[in-house]
Amino acid sequence: MSLSLNQRVLVLGSDTRSFLSVVRSLGRMGLEVHGAWISDDSPSKHSRFLRQVHHVAPPWRTSGEQTVPDEQWIDDLNQLMSTYSYDLVIPTSDAGAIALRESRASVKEFGKYYILCDQTFEIVNSKEQSSALAEKLGIPVPQRRLIESDIDLSAAIEELGLPLVLKPLASFTSERLDRKLNVQVVTSEEAARGAHATMIKHGPIQGQEFFSGVGTGVEFLARNGNIHRVFQHLRLHEPPNGGGSSYRKSIPLHSGMLQAATRLIHELNYTGVGMVEFLWDPETDRWRFVEINGRFWGSLPLAIASKADFPADLYKLICRGENDFSQRYRCGVHSRNLTADKNWHSHFLRSVELSWLQKAKQCFGELAGAAGRIVLMKEKVDTFSVDDSKPFFVESFQMVSSMKAGLSRRRRIRSRESARARMEACKALQKRLNAVGSVLFLCKGNICRSPFAEHYFRHIAEGTIQIQSAGYFPKTGRVSPEAALQAAERKGISMQSHRSRIVDHQMFDNSDLILVFDHENYDYVANHYPSFKPKLFFVNHLIPEIPLEISDPYGGTVSRFTEIYQQIKKSIDEIVVAQRGTPSRPIADAANRPTALQATGENL
Repeated sequence: MSLSLNQRVLVLGSDTRSFLSVVRSLGRMGLEVHGAWISDDSPSKHSRFLRQVHHVAPPWRTSGEQTVPDEQWIDDLNQLMSTYSYDLVIPTSDAGAIALRESRASVKEFGKYYILCDQTFEIVNSKEQSSALAEKLGIPVPQRRLIESDIDLSAAIEELGLPLVLKPLASFTSERLDRKLNVQVVTSEEAARGAHATMIKHGPIQGQEFFSGVGTGVEFLARNGNIHRVFQHLRLHEPPNGGGSSYRKSIPLHSGMLQAATRLIHELNYTGVGMVEFLWDPETDRWRFVEINGRFWGSLPLAIASKADFPADLYKLICRGENDFSQRYRCGVHSRNLTADKNWHSHFLRSVELSWLQKAKQCFGELAGAAGRIVLMKEKVDTFSVDDSKPFFVESFQMVSSMKAGLSRRRRIRSRESARARMEACKALQKRLNAVGSVLFLCKGNICRSPFAEHYFRHIAEGTIQIQSAGYFPKTGRVSPEAALQAAERKGISMQSHRSRIVDHQMFDNSDLILVFDHENYDYVANHYPSFKPKLFFVNHLIPEIPLEISDPYGGTVSRFTEIYQQIKKSIDEIVVAQRGTPSRPIADAANRPTALQATGENL
């Protein structure tokens, strides 16, 4: 690859892990670093190593349920290439790399974009193909089965057992660049079928046996299948529902995993950076190949803090033709993503698996260990750097603001849930129901709770009440999840024809009553449309002995949807009783109050 060296690079991304790390690494080399695709609220935007930040349209536009490349972002990038003649352009996200690859014919000077070659990318981007390659090379992999139908799923459960890991074949596709397809671990057949119904819409799934272990990655820089730099880290804080770790440490290279990664890289004739991921049981030293991450990875700040500067070495390899890089790095260095680790600790402290004493011991042990590593300069925060501190302070300010907002929200929730507030709201709702002519059910996405409420209320309501539902998630035309459709059918309600709608001012204005399901829904209306607050209530407001919220079952099983729909049904029955003026007992005696179906003799 022959490039004219202008000492200028363009980095595409926004996050505080890989993007910010690449910007800092190249900036410290003395290169002029520009950035694009940076969100307005990203702390990375404040790095002093970013000489210029350019506005480039997102690499996709929304078209119904799909996201597709848009010509505007291509025009924006081509203009930048013509103006600045970058030595190298580095996308730091899967979505960005896929968008560029799909539009290569329209992108000027495509050879200057750091993109894996087609053959390597095809295998790396497919969990099935990469697993098959590892198996061919004699690398330990979990047992797996390709799932393309309900019959395949049943066979996978029988062969591989439960828990079962369900993986999309690719985390991102050109049709869904704006949203990652996540791995799911299911522990029951019903959960497996619910997850399968949602995931199969986006293509075949890989079913994989569950292997108990901790995540670890062998990170590398290679040219033509030969490794020139290598590093390994171990995950310490892994999110319970999957995703990148928030806290990790550098460890010595594991000989078996290094040999496996070396064979894979050689077979792929790999040129560039990447990470081979494994699951590892340190007690037994059993390990399994997971996948290959074919771009800069989330734990890159740890590698750089450990003196394995992959972005700088990549530039030297591609633009300067250098091959000789140090293989040394510091072991025992710890680095955490501040915001993600705060969320991890919040979840950890709320978990019921450990006692408070066990939690206290673990937290104290971590604090003591971190204090010792600070003295040894082996404890790091991803966004903090002495020579570039502003992103850290911006992130810290955002985190504190988020925590304050959370405390304020919890105070509002306690206030709404108080007996006095609920009594007053119940009376106000009963009064409003005496003359209600139109009802709007509102939830976030208008595909789970509000459409069932709309259809059920229409099914049992009498008279000329106008009933509609909507959401504020900015996508229309979405269908309800398969699990929702099945659960609704169990209640005698068909939602097959439902398509999501986005709420607007006119819908609020035309409704006599706005019914929401959770505090986020309530806050959305109260904050964005405060003039409509007098007619805003929770669906559960007439049943004071249960919580106000009916939680969102999105992503849940048929059983979970059925449970939620039963609660919605019960609450709407109470609303219909009140609306019809059926004699009722005092609010405090709600447990003895007949439901709407009991009052009318209907049976659903």
